[in-house]
Amino acid sequence: MRRATMVGTVVIIVAVLAAGCGGDGNGNGNGGVVIGRGPGAPAPVVPDEPANGVDTTNARSAPLATNPTANDVSSGSRSRLEGMVDAENRASAQDIQEALDDWTARANLERNDGAAQLGIGLVLAVAGLYNTAIQLGYTEEDIFGELNPAGLAESALKDLLDVEKVIGAPIAAFFFRPDALTPKDLLAKSDIPGTGDPLLTTEQVQIATRNFALPLIEDAIARLNALAVTAADAEAALITATIDGEASGIYPPEIKALVAALRVMQANLLMFAAYDLDAGDYDWTLNWEDRDANNDGVLTVAEYAPADPFLWRKQEVSNMPDAGQALRDACDDGIWAVQNRGTNSLLAEALQDASMSPEEIIGYLNDLKTLISGQVDVEVNYETVVSPWDAGTTGGVAPAAVATIPLNLAAIWDNPVNDIKHLLPTLHLCCEWGSIEPCPDWGAEPQDRGDFPDLTMHGVFPDGAAIADLVEGEYNHVTVSYGSVQDLVVVEPWWY
Repeated sequence: MRRATMVGTVVIIVAVLAAGCGGDGNGNGNGGVVIGRGPGAPAPVVPDEPANGVDTTNARSAPLATNPTANDVSSGSRSRLEGMVDAENRASAQDIQEALDDWTARANLERNDGAAQLGIGLVLAVAGLYNTAIQLGYTEEDIFGELNPAGLAESALKDLLDVEKVIGAPIAAFFFRPDALTPKDLLAKSDIPGTGDPLLTTEQVQIATRNFALPLIEDAIARLNALAVTAADAEAALITATIDGEASGIYPPEIKALVAALRVMQANLLMFAAYDLDAGDYDWTLNWEDRDANNDGVLTVAEYAPADPFLWRKQEVSNMPDAGQALRDACDDGIWAVQNRGTNSLLAEALQDASMSPEEIIGYLNDLKTLISGQVDVEVNYETVVSPWDAGTTGGVAPAAVATIPLNLAAIWDNPVNDIKHLLPTLHLCCEWGSIEPCPDWGAEPQDRGDFPDLTMHGVFPDGAAIADLVEGEYNHVTVSYGSVQDLVVVEPWWY
């Protein structure tokens, strides 16, 4: 019996959340709006879902599975799942609504109908993103033009194993060495189809994410997790179906891998909504030299960063701790999926061709969870990468230096800083190293440890002197390694 990919069984993610950055144009804050994760099931989403969106009220109230088996799957649920393979059956909000309503009715009749529960869970996640996009001004045509059916069961572990995607950005932000950054690269506006002019503000995107995407992703996680963990036998198919004319099976490990993928998505959205991104009338196009108001060659944070409330943490909510927990839970879900893969599941088949063995994957995920859960000693490899444009060189990497320092990434999530600007360093214009005039966009950087207001970066680097030694070193390429998590790139020159 061929194991069909999840591409052939479910509709997954709508790629619609291109966040337009900036504020309301006049420097105002968020007007007292509380941006949080939103209520969980079965409480109603606040505010009411868009009139032309997907109505999820009944679906969120459907019972969860308690002991699912393939015998509990109705022919109607299975047929609906098989039918969603065809693009014409998922080309509009009405198609999504009809599928959701059908699976909800069937789950109300038999809560252990795995096909119905899988369908509800996946469509809830899709509906959360769809309703977010509708609220932001996308049209149905915009959204379904970006519809991207994807095999999350196969890609979930790959996403989770991509440690740079999961935690690289927070680490790089705390190292903050802006050699390769122009101000506008730090947080640039993006066009969003169908919204017209002016561009959406981050406030609008954050609120829509909070109200529509996060609650439904949380509901989807709860539903799919119940389906996976309450199954009596991880090696027995929960659902059998005919996909593209061939018999296929879906097992608990695949469902658990979907849960892991949704948790990573949840964590990213929680972090996106955690801090105020209102930059007011800040001009992202200015280079560093033009920001030097008193022409002293030194840029204070007040000179080069947007004014308050930019990068203030939203005090009313627990987005950052929730995001950290979601990432740790995703590691556990991935470990469970691999450990319980059995011999017949799609996941077991996929792992046969993976670059890492199942045992290596489990070790990697355990190390990753440890790395983001508390203080550990990590190996930092820092080196100078020579530009191929330097006179008399062909480019390359200078001999590396290695340091072992304590690192506490958990502080990013569990003890989040209230104003990220309080961690940003003073910058010095560095045009003297070359004859380029005016000063190039990348020509500003910290010079020594005195430029940093907190060498520990709010507890991320418990030994501030150790990280200061790195900051003052002649490097422009830094990697961090811990256990089987190797060579996480946190600083890299723009030409590398």
